[in-house]
Amino acid sequence: MEAAVLTEMARRALVLAFEVSLPALAAGLLVALVVGALQGATQHGDPTAGFAPRLIAVGAVLLLFGSWIVWSLLRFWIGCWETIPGLLERV
Repeated sequence: MEAAVLTEMARRALVLAFEVSLPALAAGLLVALVVGALQGATQHGDPTAGFAPRLIAVGAVLLLFGSWIVWSLLRFWIGCWETIPGLLERV
């Protein structure tokens, strides 16, 4: 039974890691696509030109979704701590 609980906790951790990283990754990807299309259209091939817009977009998304990310991680952490006594009682 403990293996099933630990496996479920690990699965939830992986899903949570995906969920909290998705907004920043998606913003970076969308901005990179737009900047890449603009660079291709204007034939401006400077590789550093896309860095600042991506950095600004990811920073803005982290500011926008930061509280949700923190609360999601906190809920997971509290759930893990609440599960530990039940696991120790079974030993």
